[in-house]
Amino acid sequence: MGRDLVLSPYGRFYYLPRYLAERGHEVILLLLDYRGSAPLDINRDGIRWISEPLVLGYPGRYLDRLGRLITTSRPDWLLGLSDTYFGILAQYYGNRYGIRSCIDAYDN
Repeated sequence: MGRDLVLSPYGRFYYLPRYLAERGHEVILLLLDYRGSAPLDINRDGIRWISEPLVLGYPGRYLDRLGRLITTSRPDWLLGLSDTYFGILAQYYGNRYGIRSCIDAYDN
């Protein structure tokens, strides 16, 4: 869609985490920035928003950050939202760390 979830929150990828946060859940969103902006780590709407840029030559930076977040925060759930490969990552890391996972993707 070409929209930036941090700059202009929209749809279920914003409202689902916001509603969970409003109900007292700790919510951390790890986003992949395709535009290559500077990394971002802010708290807004009861949600911790982390944006990692896609770095050519080292795309593993996002995966490194994901692994560190999982080991430090020990989430109950991993949700893979948006593109299908985020669902695949949620499933993979859920199995790897023994955490439940859920996929909500645009692509059928």
